[in-house]
Amino acid sequence: MPDPKAQIATQLRNIEESTGQTVADFAEIVSKAGLEKHGQIVSFLKSHQGLTYGNANLIAHMVREAQAGGPVPPRDLLAAQYAVAKNGLLPIHTRLVSIAEEFGDDVETVVQKTE
Repeated sequence: MPDPKAQIATQLRNIEESTGQTVADFAEIVSKAGLEKHGQIVSFLKSHQGLTYGNANLIAHMVREAQAGGPVPPRDLLAAQYAVAKNGLLPIHTRLVSIAEEFGDDVETVVQKTE
């Protein structure tokens, strides 16, 4: 299975090569446009920067992450996922992860947020 981090690095490298702009450049452009919502950023990058949906989506995620001060630690994401109404599901999650990890070293637990 391909490494998602390597795929993202390749995609970012390709975006920079084709546009001449870095994520920081796009973040500045988006900031000057006053955009904060993911969908607005994607639409803006497609219409004003000529990015494809996939590239605009990745850049929007990276820009929003930068706007928020960086990536959220996995522990915080997991806590938010099972906060309040879903708190009773955390023991089920924990048990399922435990069972999955018993399959061997090639099983990896990844906590992430998508939009």
